[in-house]
Amino acid sequence: MVACSATRNATDKGGEDSSTSQTKTTNPSIPQLGLSDDEWDSGRDMTSDGADTNANTEPTRQLSSEASSIVIYFSRSGSTQLLAQEIAETTSADLLELTVDETYPSDYTETVSRANEERESGDYPAITIDVPDLGQYDTVYLGYPIWGMSLASPMASFLESYGSQLTGKTIAPFASNGGYGLGGSVEQIKGYLLDSKVVNGLSVQGNNVDQAQTDIENWLSDNNLTK
Repeated sequence: MVACSATRNATDKGGEDSSTSQTKTTNPSIPQLGLSDDEWDSGRDMTSDGADTNANTEPTRQLSSEASSIVIYFSRSGSTQLLAQEIAETTSADLLELTVDETYPSDYTETVSRANEERESGDYPAITIDVPDLGQYDTVYLGYPIWGMSLASPMASFLESYGSQLTGKTIAPFASNGGYGLGGSVEQIKGYLLDSKVVNGLSVQGNNVDQAQTDIENWLSDNNLTK
């Protein structure tokens, strides 16, 4: 995969400079890349940086006034982030990383426990980034990890808070997973976005996201998405 290597200098619709962070690239700090499926073991025991990919850099935010599509994603350990970067690069889309008020633990088991509690209670973490006006975009790519065969809590929180801005748009879900596919996440998105067109989702195992370019291109083509 050819990861993004530089931040676009861009402005949002209001003309305010919104290119405020670096784009992260494939690097050895994402330990799951290159593991065999047996070594990957469905993502069990995979640690993160404890800051939802942002221990060393600011959250990714690349906005422009020209783009007709945007990739909005949450990533705990980096797998979803790499998919998001490649999709944005391939489609010339803007790129926005979601952050929450309390980052998830670096320990995988602790993250699973917290995610289960959030899903059962419906008490999702608050989104802490400044979400721009999404009116300019025709297509919105939504990226997230699969947690418990479900939509990751931060993406559910985003849809609860900002789903009204997605009415009438084409929604393209994509996810990293531990080997069990998209789970019920696409149906959950459709439940939040009753008046949007939600296309078939893309799912890639977290240890293989740096080898997903062909899968991405086929997914874009199959769903008639802008390339």
